Amino acid sequence: MEQATGLTILGGAIGSAKILEKLLGPTADYLGGEIKNYTQKGMNNLGRIFTHASNTLGDKIEEPGQIPPKVLKGILEEGYFSEDQLAGNYFGGVLASSRTGIQRDDRGTSFIKLIGRLSTYQLRTHFVFYAILKRICGGRQDNLGVAIERQKFRIWIPFPVFSKAMDFQPSENPDVLLPHIMNGLSREDLIDGSWTMGSTEDLKESEDLEIDSSGIIFRPSAVGLELYLWAHGKNSVSISDFLSANFSTMLLDDILIPEGAKSYAPDKAN
Repeated sequence: MEQATGLTILGGAIGSAKILEKLLGPTADYLGGEIKNYTQKGMNNLGRIFTHASNTLGDKIEEPGQIPPKVLKGILEEGYFSEDQLAGNYFGGVLASSRTGIQRDDRGTSFIKLIGRLSTYQLRTHFVFYAILKRICGGRQDNLGVAIERQKFRIWIPFPVFSKAMDFQPSENPDVLLPHIMNGLSREDLIDGSWTMGSTEDLKESEDLEIDSSGIIFRPSAVGLELYLWAHGKNSVSISDFLSANFSTMLLDDILIPEGAKSYAPDKAN
């Protein structure tokens, strides 16, 4: 009785208890009556996450599979308080990626915890960085699963491009936020530790590149690549195939990433 109540209530948040049951599979049995105590605001946040997950899966939701219980637990705890659209999409993408026919495959749990540790600024920057990497280097055959290959990819983002993508408001001080963002991403291994930011002269000196504007230079990391794939529902794509894999970056209402970034990657035939 409790399971049916929990499934019905949470299913109402996405418009269909049947779709929710298909998404969760046998893990739906973990939904109990305590959900009736959830606030409307929290239910709306969860509703967006589960809706995004089901949309990401598309027809695959009809295939046998289930969401691991630990993943469901993480979503109910972290997603409940997630009002940001991008965070909701990241949680929803990981939820979709976590649907599996292998009972012990609960890799998504670690990504949910990782997303939960990131500030809104850090998560948005992760998305912006890897969306730019995919946009300007997509189609190449380089194997980013190898550390020495990743080290060759230096992505330069001028400050005006980054600021526009981040949509900084007058009351938000980039000089304060940027160290928080970059140190946090580096600490979580979402970018390589050898990042640089500063004036044109600083970048030229530290990276020995011909750069004509201040900005940020980052190198991708294995964890950063994997999180981006999982957030897009692409858990079956290896980070080795990140650049060559054919998938589109998620569209978001409030994120516009201008042109202007540049890749200092080795010349190599596609």
